[in-house]
Amino acid sequence: GAVKTIKHLWLAALLGLSAFTALAAPLAITTQPVSAVLAVGHPASLSVTKTGTAPFGYQWLKDGGILLGQTNATLTYAAFQFTNSGSYLVVITNAQGMVISRPASLSVSNAILKGWGYNYYGQMGNGNTASQYSPITVASNVVTTMIGNNHSLFVKADGTLWAMGFNAYGQLGNGTTTDTHLPVVVASNVVAGAAGGFHSLFLKADGTLWGMGYNGDGELGNGTTTSSNLPTYVTNNVVAVTDGIYHSLFIKADGTLWTMGKNESGQLGNGTSDYSAHTTPLYVTNNVVAVAAGNSYSLFVKADGTLWAMGKNESGQLGNGTVTSANRPIVVASNVVAVVAGYDHSLFVKADGTLWAMGQNTYGQLGNGTLSATNLPSYVTNNVVAVAAGYNHSLLVKVDGTLWAMGYNGDGELGNGTAASANLPVLVNNGGLLAASLAKGGTFHCLAIAGAPPVAGTLANQTVFVGQPASFTASISSGDGPFTYQWQRSGTNILNSTNGTYNIASAALTDAGSYAVVVASTYGSSTSQSATLTVSSPPPAIT
Repeated sequence: GAVKTIKHLWLAALLGLSAFTALAAPLAITTQPVSAVLAVGHPASLSVTKTGTAPFGYQWLKDGGILLGQTNATLTYAAFQFTNSGSYLVVITNAQGMVISRPASLSVSNAILKGWGYNYYGQMGNGNTASQYSPITVASNVVTTMIGNNHSLFVKADGTLWAMGFNAYGQLGNGTTTDTHLPVVVASNVVAGAAGGFHSLFLKADGTLWGMGYNGDGELGNGTTTSSNLPTYVTNNVVAVTDGIYHSLFIKADGTLWTMGKNESGQLGNGTSDYSAHTTPLYVTNNVVAVAAGNSYSLFVKADGTLWAMGKNESGQLGNGTVTSANRPIVVASNVVAVVAGYDHSLFVKADGTLWAMGQNTYGQLGNGTLSATNLPSYVTNNVVAVAAGYNHSLLVKVDGTLWAMGYNGDGELGNGTAASANLPVLVNNGGLLAASLAKGGTFHCLAIAGAPPVAGTLANQTVFVGQPASFTASISSGDGPFTYQWQRSGTNILNSTNGTYNIASAALTDAGSYAVVVASTYGSSTSQSATLTVSSPPPAIT
């Protein structure tokens, strides 16, 4: 009643707050965004409801990257495209602070997971151990994916988590320490995850964080140094997670950043550098919206777009102009929308779409045309919307959905059919892939939610007499299905002609003309070259 109100007002005055702020409803999300599987070209949206005091600010993120222009309570796409597929969350702010939603996915039906590179432990999930120098199909209906040292994980649209590859420490979480060359199901109701050197973490739809695998340095954050081959509970209210080689970081719904595991280079950012196992999460800072981890160093982006770094820096991977390690976060850049960490190199994307890189560059993994390391951010290219980094290679996706790679390629990491390294970006699959989402991290292999647009084959010209049947059959020289067809005559769609074969039961003179077929899939479309149908009058009967 009145007494409680007076006490609130007195406390507000003591803290220098207004009575309005002291009595305001807490900022909280009451309805989380809900994942959806959509058809290409259809409208799509994700929304949240909240409590608190207006005005509110909103910022949506996709796959850990800030989405420019998506600043309303509802994220909308007028016509959803495959390249919009990914994991989304929203940051809500007001005068009281910030809150972050749990992740939710938007995806297309049968979205394909592609893999390429080193495969000695079966981390590609294709049933064998041969390295792949060009992308192969691994799985379908995938909404997000992660890469560890020599193991891989992915989440399907039904929320199931799958894993494959190296498993000596139980990092696959399937109750064994036996490697597997095919994906095995691990958990359900999963929305996000991360894979480290020899451990894995995943986030459930209820905001709980779980871990499995090596735990000798406390990287699972469960209060022990005991490794586990089954998922073990870590904490709750988590919205994002990442793994380094022997350390882990996560963001809570209130925007606070927490770390655990090895800290010999100060990568946990708590002001110390030591060889102790940090088995319970340590608070680092607040207002964090995205995070990345490499070999004994960490990076994160704050809500204001500033990029911060801590930990090992002997190759300049922190990007602050020195090679001195830091055990507390140091600011590196501004206007940053996405960041990733490789083994000892880093990349980030700015709001203007430019890509910047720093750190080790022995194999050209920075993509700036040199092999020289740099301790300051170096410009790479523009029109970039997503980025990933492995041990000595890097990947990027441009606005048009094309997938590019640079750096070491001895095991096919660049996915261009060769083993030649490159210090400038080269097209993965020689340009034949459209990418929606990349697995961040890993060593010598790559995973991406991506598909190959169809390439329509040629049609054969035909000559028939009046009254004879005629037909054209579509062919597809490359691409990922399923496919749809639309037949055209002289560039105009033919009504109800959507099968792989176009048939004319009895040709008339008016059927003569130019025919083509448009072959389409989730990943694009292609129109065949035109073929000519010639219809002739039958020769006069001989009497």
